[in-house]
Amino acid sequence: MAEDPQKFGQRLLAGWVGAVARHAILVMMLCVAGVGGALYFTVQNLRINTNTDDLLSEELPFRQRNRERNAAFPRIQNELLVVLSVGTADAADRAAERLVAALRAKPGQFEHVFYPQGEAFFRQNGLLYLDIASLEDLSDRLADVQPLLLTLYDDLSLRGLADVLKLALEAKGDEAAGLKTALEAMAETVERVGAGQPASLAWRELMSGRVATPADRRKLITVKPRYEFGSLEPAAEAIRAIRSAGRAAASPGDGEIRIRVTGGKALLQDELR
Repeated sequence: MAEDPQKFGQRLLAGWVGAVARHAILVMMLCVAGVGGALYFTVQNLRINTNTDDLLSEELPFRQRNRERNAAFPRIQNELLVVLSVGTADAADRAAERLVAALRAKPGQFEHVFYPQGEAFFRQNGLLYLDIASLEDLSDRLADVQPLLLTLYDDLSLRGLADVLKLALEAKGDEAAGLKTALEAMAETVERVGAGQPASLAWRELMSGRVATPADRRKLITVKPRYEFGSLEPAAEAIRAIRSAGRAAASPGDGEIRIRVTGGKALLQDELR
């Protein structure tokens, strides 16, 4: 007569438990070895990759063209665009230069930092990019304030400023009109500082004769950080470093500084979030 399946199962389980109890140390060692092996396999083979480009086949035509472009222009691959805005065009220049210097001082975090408006070529040849009318207007304004500029260039101390005031008192005609605008701008800046408000003289606006536009107060910087694609936020550390350096780049007289970051990887991070 066949054995009852339930009794057979109970006898098999009892035998298994008895064997485990008799060889408890060996069983524990096998369990620890098995867990260790599973952990090693997990660490070596299970990883997170937050690069959404890898979700699509590399054989697709547009991915092949993309690889060719990256090979031809490796410096523009995976860049972030930093948009810096501050109160005046002069303050934006100063803040951008400080931000660029701070980021370039971290080569381990940023492979490349490029600030086109700060390049020596554009500083030396920038007038070539003005249209004729703008260039003539700038030339006329520089001629109007030439006495002020020469006096300050010779002596940047308070004594030089006193010489400027003396020059203004002695000036006549067109020369006096040109100095009047400059002195009014200086007076406004001094009054704001005296009232406890952060202020600095906007020399570029003074020279150009027009109020700076938002584009004048905006600076564009491209950076190529080292991404952490093993993280859910691969650009997070780089963006935090950029914002921190941006806050440190502001000076009291420049007004409030604003740092915005965009680019493919910044948008990718927002998508993942």
